Amino acid sequence: MGVVAMSATLGSWGNEIGRELGRVLAYEFADREIIAEAAGRFGEGVMDLHRVTEGKPRLLERFSDDPHRYVTYVEAVILEMAARDNVILAGRGAVVVLSKLRHVLRVRVNAPEGVRAERVEQSLGLTREAAIDAVRESDRERGARVKFLYHVDWDDVLLYDLALNTERLTVERAVSLVQNAIEDERFRTTPEATRTLADLSVAAQTKAAQLTKSVVQF
Repeated sequence: MGVVAMSATLGSWGNEIGRELGRVLAYEFADREIIAEAAGRFGEGVMDLHRVTEGKPRLLERFSDDPHRYVTYVEAVILEMAARDNVILAGRGAVVVLSKLRHVLRVRVNAPEGVRAERVEQSLGLTREAAIDAVRESDRERGARVKFLYHVDWDDVLLYDLALNTERLTVERAVSLVQNAIEDERFRTTPEATRTLADLSVAAQTKAAQLTKSVVQF
């Protein structure tokens, strides 16, 4: 039993690794599913929630309560999914949201810019220049978003327990490395960890529900 929080750059095979890891371990894998569940539960638009968790911060966000309300909804879902255990949570700030939980394995997946651009070029049928632009823009936007929300550098290696460079790793080999790590007793879900996560999840649901109620009343 365990929880994996993943952060991956565009073109690094992060989702491929996460989904295959989920298959091998029989864990739930959640990426866009986090946003979909939050949108359905709290009655917000999928694109709004996606933008405030992955997109570059906009100037007006600093003067609006909406982005922080949206993030509260997403964090509530992340904590609830983590409390279910046996789950892999990709992106959406999950690495930071769960950073104080010692049993959560935090994984970073990356590769050199050129390698990632080549993969994006092939998978999306872009020109080389467009692929490089897409990779750089994604890095800027995601990095800026994490900095804006949590005041941390998403490239800081100390945020992670395991960092994978997929330049020379296959998806299968990367999955094997994460599997070996999650099997370490330090990352096993203990009864104490279960109680802590349950308490955090309940508190997050309560906070999110209060925000939803205040918006409706307004």
